[in-house]
Parts: sequence; structure tokens; C-alpha cells
Amino acid sequence: MKQVTIKGRKPISFLTAPITYTFTSATRADTYDVDEYPQLRLHVQYALNFGATPAELREVVYLTLVTAGVPKALNVAPEVRAVVGDLPRDQEAAAAEPAGSRRARGEMTLSSLNDDGATDLSADAILGPLAADFPLLVDAALTFALGDVWSRDILDPVDRQLAAVAAFAAIGADAWPQMRRHASYALALGASVEAIKEILAITIVSAGLPKALNAAVELRSILASQHGDYDA
Repeated sequence: MKQVTIKGRKPISFLTAPITYTFTSATRADTYDVDEYPQLRLHVQYALNFGATPAELREVVYLTLVTAGVPKALNVAPEVRAVVGDLPRDQEAAAAEPAGSRRARGEMTLSSLNDDGATDLSADAILGPLAADFPLLVDAALTFALGDVWSRDILDPVDRQLAAVAAFAAIGADAWPQMRRHASYALALGASVEAIKEILAITIVSAGLPKALNAAVELRSILASQHGDYDA
């Protein structure tokens, strides 16, 4: 993650400017109501100005499908398109494929994210207890969320996980388990403690100080467990 200088000011460290504004767009997309349309469009434009690609911003919309649900993603999409204009064809989603192969890809994605060797974090271990009672939910998680969305390679794997942390932090307490899990994934993939702290700084602006403070408390144990010398 390089440093970016803005008009003579000191460099922004830990997150690049395009990614910073892409993450801000992600949190806006997850928490916004109609009053926040102007801010959402503004940060999409900032992301473009600093070099984010239309394809990367489309990934934010796709992530919103998973983090906040279909209704918000459907409302966000035309707002993003109003700024970006015509998007390039999404080659990854262009060809239909059997659900079985999508689910298998989702299982592989989940296993790769949890490949620390410490515990059994396979798809069966994480989602197995829900399969008997909520099979549609488990299938949606493996086939759609993991197989269709999380397995994509438009965003860097670390950036994708940090975007998820930003989105879940902005949502609040309902998404804290997912926020903690994706923060762990980001750190395991090579994100720094400082990058996670930058996400919390973004959350102050996009979702308010109370949510950022609560997210910091929730994330501190994750940071301390993976980085014993961490000091908030």
C-alpha cells in the first residue's frame, strides 16, 4: 500500500487514496438513506479522481449485496452509474455456470481464507451446524456470497477484506461478528494494524463517532491476538 500526496500535503499512509475513497463509498452504500445520495456520489467521484477504476467501484456494489442486502445494492447501483457512466462488460459474470461449481468455488474460497492450520474452519465446520435447519441460507452463503462475490479478483484480496471491515463497522453491532472475522482475514492476508485503524478513522466520517468507537473496542482483541505488541 503506497503513500499518496495530495496537493503538497503530507502523504496519506497505510491506504492509497483510491482505496480510501472506495472504502468510504462502501460504508456509504451500506448505511445510506436517500439524504446521503449526494455524499455517496461525491465519494464515488473522489475515488475515480484518484485512480479507482469503474470495475473496482462495481465491486463495491457487489459487496453491498453481501454486506447490506439486495435492496440497498439495487438502490446504490444507479447512483454509482450516474457518476461512472457506462461500465465495461463484466466478463466474470457474463457466462452462466452450474450452481455446483459455484458452490465448490465458494467452499474453496472459505477454506483459503481460513487456511491458518490452527482450527478446523472448513465450510462444514463453519456452516455445517446451520445446514439442516437453514439449507437455503447456507447455500446462499456458499454459492452466491462466497462463490460469486468473494472469489472475484477485481479487487486485491487485502483490499476486499478491508472494504468488508469498513462496511460492517458502519452497519454496527448487528455486523460485529462478521467485522471481526473479516478483520482477521485481512490481517492473515497481510494487512497491517495501521490499515485497520485507518478503516476506523473512515468510519468516524461515514457512520459517526459512536459506531467507530464501538468498532474499535470490538476489533482491539483481534488486533492484540494477532499482534501481541499492539497498543491502541
